[in-house]
Amino acid sequence: MNRVPAAPFRLAGALLLGAVALFASCKGSAQTSDGGWSAASSGNQNAIWSGPGGAGARQRTDHPPTLTVAELWSLRTVRIFESRDASGALLRFRELFQSDGTGNLRVDVLEVWDEISQAWILPHPLLEALYGMRTSYIARLRDLHLHARGLYANYRWEQMPGTVTVDGRACVTTRAHSLRNLGPIDLVHEVGTGLLLGWTVWDESGTQVMQSLTTLTVEMNPNQSSVQWVNDVLPEEPYNPIVHDALLGITPRALTYPPAGFYREKAVVEDLRAQVSPVNYVYLEYWTDGLRTLFVMQHAISNGNGGGGLNLAQMSHEGGIVAVESDASDRRIGAVGLLPKDDILMVVGDLHE
Repeated sequence: MNRVPAAPFRLAGALLLGAVALFASCKGSAQTSDGGWSAASSGNQNAIWSGPGGAGARQRTDHPPTLTVAELWSLRTVRIFESRDASGALLRFRELFQSDGTGNLRVDVLEVWDEISQAWILPHPLLEALYGMRTSYIARLRDLHLHARGLYANYRWEQMPGTVTVDGRACVTTRAHSLRNLGPIDLVHEVGTGLLLGWTVWDESGTQVMQSLTTLTVEMNPNQSSVQWVNDVLPEEPYNPIVHDALLGITPRALTYPPAGFYREKAVVEDLRAQVSPVNYVYLEYWTDGLRTLFVMQHAISNGNGGGGLNLAQMSHEGGIVAVESDASDRRIGAVGLLPKDDILMVVGDLHE
């Protein structure tokens, strides 16, 4: 099996998203990405307007930026990640990100902003441990990437005037205006290299920050001889019903009504036998609209232990990311994405009987 970032789902009735648990459980005291993708690399894909209002209505003149992402470089960065919790408070974490450019990664939490003292404080040990367990998820799935489909169908692209400086590096900001009324996303990237050094996800009104990443320092080609790289990946294979349905104990149901503008990138089966888990295999789908992501999970549960409807769903909402988990008669169904809760609930409801 190939190996990919550990599934963002917590099994056995816990909330799905590792990031939600990561940032919600310790606050206060605490390959799916297309990293090198550019507008040019996909030729003329979606070059004609194909958003709401009819395909082929007019020629597009805007274009997404050409980006590279930190995990493709040998570097060490210190950055601040912000995430708005369900109460509306903005949580802040100072992170150390390290990559050798060949696939080895490590993300650590250095400090947590304390609103009471108005100062950075040391993180809770549990938060430190969770960061280590979620390095690949944080770098490859939580951090934003451009994906190969949907960039024109779902977004209008605008380069904002002027430049910003990130640790002495001249950067520009490209705003992705959602054509699905999901709110804009700002991408801060270095002039010349296209290195993505920051981003901001706004709410639907475009006035409130839901989550953001701000790079403070960048060190290229650092001495990494003492870095202990994190291996937090799980084996997975592309889903094959002939091979995997028997292992799963269920036949995965097809998502009939995905959120508007979302494309399925892949469907896989993850092997959890080496993990502390109530199940051995999980079916997982990766969806994207070009910037936002959606993960859909199904796995078998014992007969008679399932629920009958969404009235039994568990839901969490953090930083604009909504996670919903619910039991049907023979399976657990989950969905998590940077989407409104009604869209996530519809996905889970669609997969019920």
